[in-house]
Amino acid sequence: EEEKEEEDICPCMYHYPTGDKIEMFDSDDLDEDSAFLVFDKNRKIKNAFFWIGDDSEFASKSSEEVEPIAISFLKKVFPSEEEIKIQLIGENFDEAEQDFWDLFVC
Repeated sequence: EEEKEEEDICPCMYHYPTGDKIEMFDSDDLDEDSAFLVFDKNRKIKNAFFWIGDDSEFASKSSEEVEPIAISFLKKVFPSEEEIKIQLIGENFDEAEQDFWDLFVC
């Protein structure tokens, strides 16, 4: 049971669209061909982040097109009654700020 508690302390990263959870992740796991959902289940950092690789299927899409997909994916991997704000991170989207990179330190 202690092991499960420890697992819940660390932020989570999921590959889109497979939903595969990446264990013990770091920034090297961010593949430019893919998109990833990164968030802190403990909500120390309130936003969830949808990181979009420069060569992924979303790279040339608008925020208006990508955001509903990202929100739907978040609800799939982390069903919650709470409304979680999602931020799109990528070359054509928001720049990754410290809150995002802090999730990679666990």
